[in-house]
Amino acid sequence: MPRCRPALLLALLASPLPLAAAMPQAARAADVVRPYYHAGSWDAFTARVPGRPPVCGIGNRAPDHRVFTLRFEAGSHVLTLRAVKPSWAIPQGTQVNVVMQIGQAAPWPATATGNARQIDWTIPAVQSQNFEAQFRQASTMTLSFPGGSEPTWTIPLNGSSAITDAFNRCVGQITATPAAPTQPYGGPTQPYAPAR
Repeated sequence: MPRCRPALLLALLASPLPLAAAMPQAARAADVVRPYYHAGSWDAFTARVPGRPPVCGIGNRAPDHRVFTLRFEAGSHVLTLRAVKPSWAIPQGTQVNVVMQIGQAAPWPATATGNARQIDWTIPAVQSQNFEAQFRQASTMTLSFPGGSEPTWTIPLNGSSAITDAFNRCVGQITATPAAPTQPYGGPTQPYAPAR
């Protein structure tokens, strides 16, 4: 199994999951985030924190340690996108305009919420198919920040189709309806027929 790059792990752990924030970074890397697949410039991961629903995610780290992630939490109706840069110092709760453009498709403008070195915004799950189609087909995507001085990010999408497949498998696993329990006695689906 390919290993996730350490800087990506640390950025993934700058998470709204409450227990992750309270854990030492070394413990968080070992106990919360589980990278399980690598394709192109992307890593797929899961995150599990006691008392919280499981999370599936994908992430990309630039050579200068900027990180972009997309995650889905079981039971949610949104995809959460995150941009992280170690040199940012954003006051908690700051509203940040961000425009994501995938290839030549129409831009996805959003208002993100900033906190320290990251911003988070969401895409409703009903728009995820449109996002996925663009993400699979384009060679790059950009993030621009119209209200600030941060230059536009260009994120490579090499490996995006394979990483999307891995992400979708993970989401399918955490959202699957459990099968009804079976019993070893009585009833139509049991290992013997009741006496008549």
